[in-house]
Amino acid sequence: MKKNWLKRPLPSFCTSNFDVIKTILIYAKFYKLPVLVECTSNQVNQFGGYSGLKPKEFYKKVILLSKKIKFNKKYIIFGADHLGPLPWKNLNKKNAFKNAKNLLKSISREKFKKIHLDTTIACGNEKKFNLDKVRSRFFELFKAISKKKLKNIYLVAGSEVPYAGGGDLKNNISKLNDVKKDYSIYNSIINQKKFNKREFALVIEPGMFFTNDKVFKPNFKNLKNISKFSRKNHLFFEAHSTDYQKIDVLKKLVKSNFKFLKVGPELTFKYHQSIKSMLDIEKRYTPSYFRSNLNKELNRIMKIKNKYWKSYYKGSSSKINFLKFNSLLDRIRYYWNYGPVNKSKEKLFRNIDRVPKNYIQKKYLIIDGKTKNIFKKYKMKNSELIVFSFLRESLLKYYKACGFKVFY
Repeated sequence: MKKNWLKRPLPSFCTSNFDVIKTILIYAKFYKLPVLVECTSNQVNQFGGYSGLKPKEFYKKVILLSKKIKFNKKYIIFGADHLGPLPWKNLNKKNAFKNAKNLLKSISREKFKKIHLDTTIACGNEKKFNLDKVRSRFFELFKAISKKKLKNIYLVAGSEVPYAGGGDLKNNISKLNDVKKDYSIYNSIINQKKFNKREFALVIEPGMFFTNDKVFKPNFKNLKNISKFSRKNHLFFEAHSTDYQKIDVLKKLVKSNFKFLKVGPELTFKYHQSIKSMLDIEKRYTPSYFRSNLNKELNRIMKIKNKYWKSYYKGSSSKINFLKFNSLLDRIRYYWNYGPVNKSKEKLFRNIDRVPKNYIQKKYLIIDGKTKNIFKKYKMKNSELIVFSFLRESLLKYYKACGFKVFY
């Protein structure tokens, strides 16, 4: 019988980077762990999103990857984040929700088991936007899911306060009264389908966030009464923007009734760190005329298509250039799928894979004996090994915080 992993706390890996997803699957295979992999409506939708993938394509690509490394697909849970008007917030309400409903139907067809419905976003040039509209629009989306599909879906409602991928919210921490109001709104809607106190999760903001160079912890004092309320009402929480938090903080979140710990930018930031390491190796061991010129391609495409970073990075030109390649917000993650960038990245990987493995391990990676067991077992290429070595600590941290027995 297939185990329902959604009954327990889980790390939620929100990324459409398949080098990162592959690393997660390899790590999870070693320990026989479940993998909750999620995509946002901006990353993946019926028009392709910024990843260039539709829901069916994203699902198939992850399953194909799992087959290649012989990872049991029964351990994979697919989630969809911020389903609602988010990608089409500049359209009027009618057209935005038409797209949102079509995406929701597509997602529910493709065996996505965890769905976050987010109607907290105004459409077009709406001047009046209040809780009544949030509620009526949530119900509108909720009705778009068939009863048959809904039985197998774990619902998440609401939205985090900061913009996706980090932000500043010192004055926007969720209060108990806010949580009670949100719970009342969403619970009354869900109960209209007569699920008899069906369990669901609510996205709240505990006060944690990160900026270009700083990470702020949650306000656990504020969470005490909120956690008590949630336990009384069989309500769970989903934490967004948990990136870069220490394991003790993540463990406290789980104890405070956060069932899902969502992480994204931290994973792609570590991925970028691994790329930097590979570029250093390439510079030393590959003749200049055979090099990938990856940073040159990244600079070129980020200059042409600046919408993903321009409003996030401020200051002098030298500071902006530094942030583009070093910010914790990791806005560079939006560019890995662009054709010329991806082509240069693959060339970099090929160059690194030609370098003697023993030499790389001795000179560039600090790997303990236990970690060697993992990459020896799966016969990783040099490029895969380097990505794995940079991501391993993050994966260990999240699984351990959620109560899984992982050791390295």
